[in-house]
Amino acid sequence: MDQDLIRLGGALLAISIAFSTPGIANYMEGTHDTGTVDGWSYALDHDRGSGEGDTGLPAGAGTPEVEASGNGSIPAVASGSAVAYLELDRAARAREVWGKGSPLAPFAERLVTASDAAGIDWRIPAAMAVLESSAGRQACGGNAWGLGACKGEYGQYESFDIGIAAVVKTLASQLYSGLTVREVFCRWVHGDKSCPTTHSQEYAAQGMKIMEVLR
Repeated sequence: MDQDLIRLGGALLAISIAFSTPGIANYMEGTHDTGTVDGWSYALDHDRGSGEGDTGLPAGAGTPEVEASGNGSIPAVASGSAVAYLELDRAARAREVWGKGSPLAPFAERLVTASDAAGIDWRIPAAMAVLESSAGRQACGGNAWGLGACKGEYGQYESFDIGIAAVVKTLASQLYSGLTVREVFCRWVHGDKSCPTTHSQEYAAQGMKIMEVLR
């Protein structure tokens, strides 16, 4: 049997098992308190310090120039092409992990294509959405990724289209260039790529676990 099919089957089985447990099911339906369920973290508060870059954003980063309708710099899926089918497959995996009723679900294809265009792993912002806002259920406006700790303009995005453009732009910036996946999560939550706190270490570990399910 094709190894890719075996791998995909294993991932779908892992997702099915995870979401059949009461803890994960309640978490994804929003009936949880902040903390962890069955080893998955969610809605974690940032423990950023006061040093430069402690918001996880590059200096001068702000709302990207993207229309609220989603038109602009985020490419659309080219329907009917082999690339489109691949993108839809990945988007389907994101929706599966985000769970039933996730407000981010209609934006999964856009997240994948925007990540591809920026040259970043789409699974990173997909996993961050789970950790930061329970896959959009606790988002601040269109910000489901904890950008800028949702303060000021970062808490006023009018749509997830704008939020996707912002998170992808940030992850593709020089601040995150050359970092390992673990270091990306560490810098995002704390500002320090070395994960100096227990909280940031747990955040990075959970983010990487979610990425494995998304594989």
